[in-house]
Amino acid sequence: MDDEWLEHVLARRRGVQLVAEQDEQPVAIIGVTWGDEKDQRHGITDLAVHPEKRRGGIGSKSVVAVLSWNGHPPTNKWIAFADLENLPPQRMLIALGWREFENDGKMLGFELDIKG
Repeated sequence: MDDEWLEHVLARRRGVQLVAEQDEQPVAIIGVTWGDEKDQRHGITDLAVHPEKRRGGIGSKSVVAVLSWNGHPPTNKWIAFADLENLPPQRMLIALGWREFENDGKMLGFELDIKG
């Protein structure tokens, strides 16, 4: 986590932190921000999977669940970012059909268009 990312997440008031459970136990946390008038894309701000549950598809299932969750405002586009050196989330997003859209030297951006 860098200071710029932390400042961005803490400044956003439009979104939620969701908890994924398996057998009634928390296994992942996923942060989401809602788009606004200026930028209508919803964003996945963070995804943390319990260390003992990693590499089992929990992250992918969590992302899919968030996208289909009816508790968020309507949108047709999502964004997410992954650190350049953190390959597992990059691979996960690509496998889920997200496209890389930006490289600012520190993070890779990914987007997904949702068909209405």
